[in-house]
Amino acid sequence: LVACLVLSFLISHSGLLFVGLLLGLIGCIVINLIILDIIINFLINRKNKNMLLIISFLVSLIMIGCAIGFGMMSFKDFNVFVVGFVKTHASVLYDILKSVIQNMYTLDDENIDIIFCSPFIHFYCNICDKWLDTFKEYREEIYYRNYYDLLDDIDAARIQYGRAGSIPFYIELYSDMFYYGMPMDNPKTNKLYKTILKEDMSDYLFHYIDFARLINEQPMLEKIFDGKLLSVVKDGFMELPCACMNGFTPRQYEADLEEEMINNKRFTHVKQNDAHLVKKAADEFYKIYFALLEYTNNKYKVNNNINKIYKQEGLNARELKSINDYLFDNKQILDEFVEDNCYKFNKEELDIVSGFKTAIKGDNLVVVGYERDYTKILSSDGKIYMVKGVRDNIDKVLKNFELPVIINTTLLMFKDKIIYNGFISSYQINIGNDIKKLIIKDSDKAIEYYHL
Repeated sequence: LVACLVLSFLISHSGLLFVGLLLGLIGCIVINLIILDIIINFLINRKNKNMLLIISFLVSLIMIGCAIGFGMMSFKDFNVFVVGFVKTHASVLYDILKSVIQNMYTLDDENIDIIFCSPFIHFYCNICDKWLDTFKEYREEIYYRNYYDLLDDIDAARIQYGRAGSIPFYIELYSDMFYYGMPMDNPKTNKLYKTILKEDMSDYLFHYIDFARLINEQPMLEKIFDGKLLSVVKDGFMELPCACMNGFTPRQYEADLEEEMINNKRFTHVKQNDAHLVKKAADEFYKIYFALLEYTNNKYKVNNNINKIYKQEGLNARELKSINDYLFDNKQILDEFVEDNCYKFNKEELDIVSGFKTAIKGDNLVVVGYERDYTKILSSDGKIYMVKGVRDNIDKVLKNFELPVIINTTLLMFKDKIIYNGFISSYQINIGNDIKKLIIKDSDKAIEYYHL
């Protein structure tokens, strides 16, 4: 019985929550049957049927109760982890939290949604729809109820600090954040906790420190702490995970910022001069490209809201993107265009169209450097393409973004030069140092290409 329950407990706490509970139940039933068999043989010989029923019932309850008890302990640990995680970050996108949990526990979406119905979680947290400018849509967000009035301040501070990525996920940290409001395995925060616990109005002081933690307001500490106590509080505060820093501590933030400055120097940014086509070539490109888009849309009815594209001005790039994507997802259209030649293009122009077959359409292209005459774009195939703008230098198109920049565009060959299709979109996200390191590593070993 002990071996069965211990095994159930260990499996439950290893992340296989339901497997542990099921094993506990099955194991207890098996042990129960063995014990009942002994009891039956013992009591039948004494012909005491009433005592047999009573003992059988009590043993059954004890066995099943033990299994359920261990299962409930696992559920409690799970709930504490979820609430501690949300408390640490103040608020987090629901699908991101689900992804974190799926990486730590063997649970599918359906089981996670069921578990999130837990009264324990909903006592501390709430789920709501939030508009996100980055994605231009509403997304579900789960937030810690006690921090509701501070969410706008926390979001503003997140923009200020702009930390991407997150701290490593481990259960002990978030359990400590739930129970104590700070990690207890760190000597400085442990000392902070024990020191504040001895002070008068310790509950108020803990609440004050927690408020400062959310938005990294270190100057607030000097208003109510002084002397040796202030020194202890400051030392411990530097080790507290901040909500506005995506769970990083102020100490980690400072180290990360220093590393970021070093990494940023690796991305060249020379002011571009003639890193685009001359006007005549740009006009010729748009003449051919818009004819292609119009041909594709008319033949395959990609966007019924658009009729004329060829030789038009002031077109909506968002509406043309779906046509561009359809065209370069189905490159046989290029051959059809050349064969039909509805726009009476000459041989040179038709050869340019045929050359578009080498196009690279990607939403994970990365601008890694600006040179005087070219823009360096890293692709997922590990190559750096030296790209020209069409009418303007690309550093003007992306002037509000620091390198590296993740972009969505289509690269094309045009008269022995790599250009993009004139439509370029970028993601309003901050790239963390870990990702920058990977980009730098890929860039360092990549070969520069001037042709597709």
